[in-house]
Amino acid sequence: MGRCVQCIQKAVLWNIVMLAILSIDTVFVLYFVVRYCIEKGKLKINHIFCVSLGYVYYGLIPFWCFESGIVFHNGGYQSLLMYYSQISRVNLIKYFILSFLMYVMFILGSRTAKRRFVIQKRKASIRFSEQVLFPVVILLGLAILWLNRKFLFKGYNGIKNAYKGTLSAYVIMLFSIALMNFFAQRRTLHFTRRFFNKWGIAFTLFSVMLLSMGGRLYVLTSIFAILVCYSCYHVNGISIRSFGKIFLGLILAAGLIGVVRQGRAVYVKDVLFNILEEPLYCSFSLLTYLGNNEIDSWFTFPVILFSGLINLVPTIIFPDKIKYIRSVFDLGREISSPLGGMHYFVSFTIDFGIVGSMLMFYVFGRITRVLCQEPELDLKKTIYCLICSYMTFGIYRDPIAISIVKDIIEFSIVIPVMVFCINQILFAYVKKEKRR
Repeated sequence: MGRCVQCIQKAVLWNIVMLAILSIDTVFVLYFVVRYCIEKGKLKINHIFCVSLGYVYYGLIPFWCFESGIVFHNGGYQSLLMYYSQISRVNLIKYFILSFLMYVMFILGSRTAKRRFVIQKRKASIRFSEQVLFPVVILLGLAILWLNRKFLFKGYNGIKNAYKGTLSAYVIMLFSIALMNFFAQRRTLHFTRRFFNKWGIAFTLFSVMLLSMGGRLYVLTSIFAILVCYSCYHVNGISIRSFGKIFLGLILAAGLIGVVRQGRAVYVKDVLFNILEEPLYCSFSLLTYLGNNEIDSWFTFPVILFSGLINLVPTIIFPDKIKYIRSVFDLGREISSPLGGMHYFVSFTIDFGIVGSMLMFYVFGRITRVLCQEPELDLKKTIYCLICSYMTFGIYRDPIAISIVKDIIEFSIVIPVMVFCINQILFAYVKKEKRR
């Protein structure tokens, strides 16, 4: 009897320790958000805010759910609780310390990037050759929709679709054009008129098509990029109350869509749990990693990142590229990820090591800060908005070959630069033809 009482006391004490750690982590995140994202009562949804939101959502909320007992009220989380109970306390403490340091290194990288690039205004804006570019882009989109015609409005049907990634890349390309066109229209003051022109409308329609195939996260990511654009470049921040209403509406809509696509009856409880399911199910990989492995690699060569560069080749050109991309499962670690999500702590510490992961977050912080510092270059502002949005979700829940290679390198940098170059060539050609 005495041993049982001692076990209960130790469990309660450990629960208090964990709640204290989580509270301290959360308070520090709130401090950084208040310090670097709020000015005169206005919230700027900048790179620090996006990374902070992702860190809390994917890095802390699962453990808040475990320690507060929320998941005990839903039978579908018993396997998660089992994995969580198998993690040693040493590994849990290591996780909280190292994951927090990765987050802090991002903040440090952002705050130490002081250099500002000066670019003349006359070279900064983008001039669109819409009479040539728009019909070509729309025809390309219709062709991609035709390739995906069997999967439209089917949600997650479990059938492999080789062209869904192509549609995702196309929607990001449309979004890049819409953003650059938004920045080019400096004389139009109203936000909806600046963004929801023909490019914005085309992006919205094709996003609905992607959403009908289950691409909820890509659409939500684009919405966050719009919020970054609005709060940082259209107005000097938005009121905290307004953002609270927008954010609440977005997460409720995401939860509702998640329940509907599963074919279940819609109840408030199910919608709320669906919002928590994203970080909880993503934590499968983290829990099994912490429970079955030692966190002992300081530096490792990023084989996953370099092999993932193959992912830059479109699937329609290289359909078997997945065979050549390495993953965390190929590196001798005992990890389970039955629902597909890969926690960022697992991806980064395995591919880069502990110190390497911190350096990567430091580099991300410096890059986003440099992009944010130049207010006159439309292309840099477009890239900045896209990277911020992917660092809210994608970087925290996707494998390296997707989060860094596809989301940041391809979708946020390569596609906008490609669109910019093609547009400049077309504009020069049309201008030359008019002179003749």
